[in-house]
Amino acid sequence: MKRIKGKVVDAKNNGGFHDLRAYKKAEAMLRNHDYKEARLYHLCFTDTEDKDTYLSAIKALAEHLRKHNIRCQYKAGLEISRSGKLHMHVFFLTEGHLNNPDHILNRKTDGWLALLCLRKGIDFYLNHPRNPLHYGKDGSQKNYATVPKTKPEKVEDCCTWIQYLYKNRDKPATGTVYFSSRPEREIRA
Repeated sequence: MKRIKGKVVDAKNNGGFHDLRAYKKAEAMLRNHDYKEARLYHLCFTDTEDKDTYLSAIKALAEHLRKHNIRCQYKAGLEISRSGKLHMHVFFLTEGHLNNPDHILNRKTDGWLALLCLRKGIDFYLNHPRNPLHYGKDGSQKNYATVPKTKPEKVEDCCTWIQYLYKNRDKPATGTVYFSSRPEREIRA
């Protein structure tokens, strides 16, 4: 089998792809969506050794977005930090056409997501896209990357960004590592 190279997974001693098949599904999610204003958010949940707490937070977040008429899909993966702490990265692909996901996906201390994490005894942070392709017209950095099908360079950059989830370094040695939503549960606008 031909080895697939990836900008992120092959950089910084990331060890290549941990699960190429899972990455290909994430790539397909980004390339094949039917959203009018697709946005990709990268969150990291921390502060518990219980993966089920992370999963329940992610599922509650997806449900809350959908209740607010924001279509979404996600891909998530467990990692163990160098200090031995379990954490979970998740990439949410959202539809921003009818309602703004930023009202929910933000770091406001009194925001819905911060309060959810407080109730569950965890914390989170948002990882901003680093490529200026996704910055605002005024040059400001956003909490998300845009994934318009009409801009192949942005889709490519998002495919590169989501590779981080599938890097070999820091993955648990046993158990299920990757989790995802079921697109058939999405609401249709």
